[in-house]
Amino acid sequence: MTSNDNAVSTAHTPSAAAARPDRGSVPLAVVVLVVAAYLTYGTVTMTVSPSASPPGPRFFPVIVTVVAYVVGLLLLVQGVRGRLRPAPAEAPDADAGAGAGTDADRIDWRQVGIVVGTFAVFILVLEPVGWLVSGALLFTGVSYGLGSSRHLVNVGAGLALSSVIQLAFAGGLGLPLPAGILAGV
Repeated sequence: MTSNDNAVSTAHTPSAAAARPDRGSVPLAVVVLVVAAYLTYGTVTMTVSPSASPPGPRFFPVIVTVVAYVVGLLLLVQGVRGRLRPAPAEAPDADAGAGAGTDADRIDWRQVGIVVGTFAVFILVLEPVGWLVSGALLFTGVSYGLGSSRHLVNVGAGLALSSVIQLAFAGGLGLPLPAGILAGV
């Protein structure tokens, strides 16, 4: 085996494919940073009662906002570094056309639409339906949008997660989340 043959045989190894730049990181980073900016605005403009006891209603939003900024910045750095670094040289493959990217290079707009639509529906139904139901629907919809096909498990996990969050806010912080249709129950 010559050195040229060795280069061709290693070009299709998983490590070579993993070294490809991640082109989806920059748009995702922008979306996460925009959400973080919106959360910052909401947290800063939140009216807080002077009688609110520590840690107060701004505690969790500040944590979520900081995490969103950190994740957004890390995604941005990853995307920019990936765009500046040249992709590893590959030998032409008989199965792939010239210039064809991998599945990781493509954005599945159907999945993006499902996740964005789920968030939009969540925002619209939060007040009338209430946190428990809308939070479970949010978890279920995002799970489906990200590729999960275990619908009953997703609904159960969504209900459990929204229930724990409801208990944490109402019991731990004294902040009731919207009750919606369950207000009379």
